Amino acid sequence: RTAAARPPVQTPTPAAPGPTPGQAARILFQDAGRDDGITILAACRGDEASWESPAWGHGAFTAALLEGFSGRKADADGDGAIDLAELGAWAAVRVPQLTSDQQHPEVRAGDLDREVIVVPATR
Repeated sequence: RTAAARPPVQTPTPAAPGPTPGQAARILFQDAGRDDGITILAACRGDEASWESPAWGHGAFTAALLEGFSGRKADADGDGAIDLAELGAWAAVRVPQLTSDQQHPEVRAGDLDREVIVVPATR
């Protein structure tokens, strides 16, 4: 789409408030599903909070990603590389485990037919 085809951005005012965080996330995810090259890996759904803990030193989402990279736990097909689909699948399982099912990451990609490598295979 061209810039001219996109709706104009409107600044929220007291008379016309902007979207809620959940609505904004849904709009963003809908747009990502239409456009190639746009990828979103979000820590949680728009209607959830992102959990943090002093035990992790950061959030549950970051903890899950670091765990997935460590020892290549997110490498589901065992090829030595971690692609976006594998990382998203890992986070989708691990984050709810870490948060007692209170946080659920979301992945949206306009074109997952292409393999997007996040961590290359080591030689």
